[in-house]
Amino acid sequence: MLTDSHSHIQFINEFPDVDAVIERAELSDVSMQILVSCSPKESFTLPSFLNKYSGKKFWGTVGVHPHEANRLSENVLKDLADLIRREKKIVGIGEIGLDYFRNFQPGDIQKKGFIDQLNLAKELDLPVVIHIRDAYEDAFKILEEMKMKKVFLHTFCGNL
Repeated sequence: MLTDSHSHIQFINEFPDVDAVIERAELSDVSMQILVSCSPKESFTLPSFLNKYSGKKFWGTVGVHPHEANRLSENVLKDLADLIRREKKIVGIGEIGLDYFRNFQPGDIQKKGFIDQLNLAKELDLPVVIHIRDAYEDAFKILEEMKMKKVFLHTFCGNL
């Protein structure tokens, strides 16, 4: 039995044949999946996907990817916290982090969003799913300063 710890099958535009994708995963012994959100919209629609497939072993994470960091506000953070407290199948914060490779958002906006979401994870005692690309020094400095313990790295191209 395998677990996919970073799935995006809830992205209907990318997976319009989601039922077939789920079936193929199960035939390949992938029976559990963590569905990772990347934007406020994806985070707030994730529970309906999880409810639709309630018979499956799916859990989710909510958060705002560094490419979408300008969409993170105090209201979004509050709404994410409320959602997490309500939905038992939300098990982490992510996909969050820093991406200086594509640099779709200014670094200061990415850092603020990253730190705000790390604070939310600490407040709720949840792990984080982190995207780091060409931002290793800043990301690891922030993680060390904040003494983050429950961290899953994703899109990591650095070294030891």
